[in-house]
Amino acid sequence: QSGSPFTMLAMESATESKRINQACREAYSMLIGAFKDGLEKGGMEVARAESVAELIVSAVEGSIVLSRTYLSADHLRQIADHIEQMVRYTKNWLKTETDLVKTKLPFQIGFIIGLEMLI
Repeated sequence: QSGSPFTMLAMESATESKRINQACREAYSMLIGAFKDGLEKGGMEVARAESVAELIVSAVEGSIVLSRTYLSADHLRQIADHIEQMVRYTKNWLKTETDLVKTKLPFQIGFIIGLEMLI
């Protein structure tokens, strides 16, 4: 019920402890890396995949804060829809439509939607 554990911990403690800061960085790196891998497997170039993965994680984290503030998962659902549309319909990022289906990215989008349970 406290929102994203990464966000809350990073905002409250990361500047006060080098160990907590490092743990938060590693957690975010793993999350960004998971999205980056899915985007690359879907055909996105490596440099763009890293940037888009950071955008996805930032958008999700921000929407978790908004959802928690408004006591509604609507912001999280909306950003999940936007991310899915961005990835699905931007054809210059994907080799073919079937490449998206072959990746773990649809699972990751489902994971984002599942985060609403934290709200």
